[in-house]
Amino acid sequence: MIPPASIDPWSVSMVALEAGRAAVNDEDFDAESLRINATARAEFADALRSLGLGVFPSAANFLLVKLHARSGEDLQHWLESELILIRTCDSFHGLGDGFIRLAVRTSSENMRLISLIEEWLNGNGD
Repeated sequence: MIPPASIDPWSVSMVALEAGRAAVNDEDFDAESLRINATARAEFADALRSLGLGVFPSAANFLLVKLHARSGEDLQHWLESELILIRTCDSFHGLGDGFIRLAVRTSSENMRLISLIEEWLNGNGD
C-alpha cells in the first residue's frame, strides 16, 4: 500500500474549480433541494406506513423500515428480480432480519417500490 503522503495530487481544471465554487455558493439551489428531498421523504414514509410498515424518523435520504413478521432478506431477493436493490439491516447491532433501509428517490421510483412492496406483502410476490 502506498502511504497517502506519496500519492500525486489530483489536478482539477479551472473550469471544475469554478463549477465547484458556484455549486457551493448556490444557496437557492441548496434550499430547494432540501425542500424537495424532505417532501419526497415524508411522502415515501407515509406511503410505507399506509402498508402497515413501521417507519422510523429520518433526516437523511434513507428510511429505516420494520417489516413486522416478514423477512428483509426475502424482500431483498424478490426485489432483485425487479432490478431494485435494498439494504437489509440484520448486520446492524440491535436490528434483525425484519428491518430494511430504503433510499428516498424520485416520486415515480418511490411509488414503484411501494407498489412492489405491497404486491410482496399481499403474497403475490412470493
